[in-house]
Amino acid sequence: MGCASSTASTSYTTAKSGATSKPACLQEQSLRPLKDSYNLGRCIGAGASGMVYTCFSKQDDNNEYAVKLLHLGENNKAQILREASNLKSLNHPHIVKCCDVVYDEPCIGIIMQKAGCSNLERGIDDYFDKHGSGLPCLSALELAKQIAGAMQYLHEHHIAHRDIKADNCAYHGDLCSGAHTTLTDFGSATACKPGWRLHEACGTVLYWAPEFHALDYTLKVDIWAFGVLVFWLLHGMLPFRSAGGCYRSPIEAPHDASRDCHRFLQSVLQKDEHQRANATQVVQHAWMTAEVKYDTMESQIITTGNKKIMLL
Repeated sequence: MGCASSTASTSYTTAKSGATSKPACLQEQSLRPLKDSYNLGRCIGAGASGMVYTCFSKQDDNNEYAVKLLHLGENNKAQILREASNLKSLNHPHIVKCCDVVYDEPCIGIIMQKAGCSNLERGIDDYFDKHGSGLPCLSALELAKQIAGAMQYLHEHHIAHRDIKADNCAYHGDLCSGAHTTLTDFGSATACKPGWRLHEACGTVLYWAPEFHALDYTLKVDIWAFGVLVFWLLHGMLPFRSAGGCYRSPIEAPHDASRDCHRFLQSVLQKDEHQRANATQVVQHAWMTAEVKYDTMESQIITTGNKKIMLL
């Protein structure tokens, strides 16, 4: 079958010294036809960079995967093949895994693990509808740690995702009791090495940092988008109601959140990109490194340093 016409904007590399070496770019002629190895299923998603379907392996006991079909044109062929090559080289427990690359005329099919049964946006909205609030602090923190680890991995490899948001995080499990989340959709990802400035409009405007609106930005736009996502986890709503809200709206944590949580949000939603935390500082922040567990009374306990905070 064919696929919807689209263009992909991904161009990135794993160029960190000592990490996975840059793979040779795939060649269109070397790819197997999708139908030789997989049975195509139903459409489960659509985006600017392609359509996503379920598919079933003909060789691995009918295991289920997801396939993203990207339309090949003369203007984007090299770019899409490079995207597929580089996505295969990424290896992190909270980044969607590319398992195979196939051909389905006139498309390239990127075969990925099925990252989860739902996306985080729907999960947060459902929780808010039932409880009228964001997630409990413990649950939000556990999810934030996972997404931050994925973001740090990308930034260490000089990759800007440029569309970190709840809708691009899949998860399985219970959001309030140890869900596993995976960062997906690399259709806007691009290389961004030290000293580089990017100038392309892409991603989701309500997650844009102030410098993204000026179309003059770095990896730090991912930090801001991550901050917007964490705010949503905690509040059940976005911090800004309009595209221009990022310039003027104050940033507040929930009233019952810890002081470290307040400081964390201020560090990632810092309007001045030069003052904003980087990915390493994010994962090393006191709020992110707090030990979290349930006690015998099923209260949530955060231990930071020698201080314990009970969240009822």
